[in-house]
Amino acid sequence: MDEEREIEEVVELITHFFSVTRRKSFERWQKLKLTMPQMKVLMLIACKGEVPVGKLAEVMGVKASNITFILDQLETKGLIARKSDRSDRRVVLGSLTDRGRKILEQSGKEWKDYWKTVLANLNWEELGKVKEGLKIILNRLKEEGEQ
Repeated sequence: MDEEREIEEVVELITHFFSVTRRKSFERWQKLKLTMPQMKVLMLIACKGEVPVGKLAEVMGVKASNITFILDQLETKGLIARKSDRSDRRVVLGSLTDRGRKILEQSGKEWKDYWKTVLANLNWEELGKVKEGLKIILNRLKEEGEQ
């Protein structure tokens, strides 16, 4: 098999892998009773800390009014809080509440538990191959500045 065909086959496997894992993620998010935009906003805030509403809109590629609506819903659920920026009172910041943080932590734990179950069904040799392959890919991504 030539290199181009081999790469294409790996790309197809990666695409299928992400399709399966997205479905699993969607199931987890459904249990949380969150929409995809709500989950994206929660995850953005979790990654970046306090985030200006305008920056959330920019990153999500939507109007500020759409983000305001999503934040209203998340605030009603007790998952985020909003406050004015101390250095510029016109800027509103979104941040996770303790409840929001706990929900994301629990979701992350469930995700890890799922993968532990999947990986526990591999034999030692298969597990080693998966580990080595992931290390290779992550190292390459790191070299390209993706981490």
